[in-house]
Amino acid sequence: AWATPLRHAAVALVGVALMDGLAHGVPGAFGLAAAGGLFVGRHALRGALGDLLAGVILMDLGAMVFALDAGLDDPLFYVAPVSLSALVVAQRLRGTVHPDAIAFVRYVAAGSTYVTCFGQGLVDPLFTSLLVLLAVVGILAGEVLRVRSYLHLGVGFLLAALGWNLVRFGLNHSGFWALYLTGLGLLVLAGMVVVTLNRDLVRRVRRWMSAHLSAWEA
Repeated sequence: AWATPLRHAAVALVGVALMDGLAHGVPGAFGLAAAGGLFVGRHALRGALGDLLAGVILMDLGAMVFALDAGLDDPLFYVAPVSLSALVVAQRLRGTVHPDAIAFVRYVAAGSTYVTCFGQGLVDPLFTSLLVLLAVVGILAGEVLRVRSYLHLGVGFLLAALGWNLVRFGLNHSGFWALYLTGLGLLVLAGMVVVTLNRDLVRRVRRWMSAHLSAWEA
């Protein structure tokens, strides 16, 4: 009963946003986002994929217009909303398209955000800290949703972020860099000794991990 009024309200908001754009040069960010939210609400009532696609596209446009209005020039502010929308759509399409296609969308969408954040972190430590947070969120999402791609990307970019932090600090502190490399070498050597002495335990842990992840989605 609410689907038709929501559609009419969404269309009206899109019209208002476009009229506002004629006056100010760009569409109204909040009008687009609100219209997108109404389409998403309509999708929740009717389950129509078209409503979801229209909703996320409008919300992405709203986020981009807001970033432009605010003068934000960091690529992450433009990549992240689109990536999140793609992940939402992929989650919605589970069971209706081939699992490999869903996995591909997940790797590309989430990976785009991670790569963008890592690239900006090379010059701005703030984005490296943000990457650590996003990686932890990705790992938790993978565990909760039982999705291997989220877990793999989260672990990989968490290690990349921590490694780059060590490299950045080491380049500015040569004494620490020497100590770090020495400690890393000793850690690798100790790990090889532990693995050699506990091969049965390592095999059991590997089998448990394989069994644990085998039932997860890609």
